[in-house]
Amino acid sequence: MSQDEVDKVLPPPTWKTLFKRELVGEGFGKSENGYLKNAPHVGKDLLKGDRMIITGKEFMYKASGWQKAKKKAVIPINAEGNYLTGIKAPMGQQITVEGQRLETSY
Repeated sequence: MSQDEVDKVLPPPTWKTLFKRELVGEGFGKSENGYLKNAPHVGKDLLKGDRMIITGKEFMYKASGWQKAKKKAVIPINAEGNYLTGIKAPMGQQITVEGQRLETSY
């Protein structure tokens, strides 16, 4: 069975954008100083089953520990410990944070 035939029966999921924010980094710092102001919050802006997409030249995010990323990271929001609790970016660097919710279900 080809992928086209599979997609006709079970189309790929579609995501609806909940918000999209341009944020400016405040440095990686070892304390709260490095966290981005106005960053989205799990439980308020995002719920279990949603996902966050972060794009930028370089950034760090905390989802089950701090992880460095470049260009793009897709972070699922779930109850298994993989949820977003922080975002940091180099001083003055702009990043985009987009929250999405699954629009299709089977």
